[in-house]
Amino acid sequence: MTFSRLRLLIQHLFLILSLFAGKFGLSFGGQALPCLTCSLVMGGCNGCLIRFIQFYLIFLSGPGAIFGAEGLGFLKAIIVVIVLTILLGRLWCGWLCPFGLVQDWLSAIGRKLRLGPHHLSKRAESFFKSVKYILLLVVFLVPPLIELGYIHQDFFYAFCQICPSGVILPLLAGQPGRVAVNFASSPSILITFISMALTGCIVSLTLFIHRPWCRLCPLTVFHSLFKKFRLIDLKRQPELCSSCRKCQKVCPLESTIDLKKNTIKDCLGCGQCLKACPKAGCLSLKVASKLTLISSGPKQMARCD
Repeated sequence: MTFSRLRLLIQHLFLILSLFAGKFGLSFGGQALPCLTCSLVMGGCNGCLIRFIQFYLIFLSGPGAIFGAEGLGFLKAIIVVIVLTILLGRLWCGWLCPFGLVQDWLSAIGRKLRLGPHHLSKRAESFFKSVKYILLLVVFLVPPLIELGYIHQDFFYAFCQICPSGVILPLLAGQPGRVAVNFASSPSILITFISMALTGCIVSLTLFIHRPWCRLCPLTVFHSLFKKFRLIDLKRQPELCSSCRKCQKVCPLESTIDLKKNTIKDCLGCGQCLKACPKAGCLSLKVASKLTLISSGPKQMARCD
């Protein structure tokens, strides 16, 4: 089995577990394996780190809630995610995140329709980065402001309510309720329309560019905190590189090469750059500093034992 097919298989298996684990009688909840799938999917693998963070922030004033049975369960889940993040880095996004696979599907449709992929300009990249930090502020500021009484209670788990994953993944699980407008209150109506608008934008953008939500997801900031500790890394041999940038053109995140450290930032581990690189041995994927895959020419990869 080729590297690309192995990744595709794991992505689909993990999507199935994420959406239907509970229905299979498997215990993959937040207490066991946080898997970055939406907690709004009933009967799935509801363990999203962002939900855990919001839970803790909104109960900061109640130590009993934090250190109670449920609070300790969430703390355990957060620790597991941190450990897995350190071990895997952004391979977590490239191999295991179910919404990442959904974006790959939409990008494939876009290519079939000859709509993309297009590359972002520097200005667009800056815009995406700004929006990402705005969403990060929503995660960290809204829960405590609710607890202090400055924001309506209906904005509880505000990020989860506007996240496109919270609309699309329940649909894939046969739960269309998240598409309906919530008329319970004015804040509920507002947040529903924000959710629909953001989801529509992300779905549309994915037909034209690779993985737009992966460029906006606040979890990328979390991943960057542990990038020095990751066991999996992509390396570049500067003496072999011709600076053709083919690796960047095929990269889902258009990651650029760090010329000083000879590494590629934000690597999802998809292996597309290894296949596109025209120089044998120029790019290599390493696991725990052990060479695993190496570029051997266009559309080829050599495996190293």
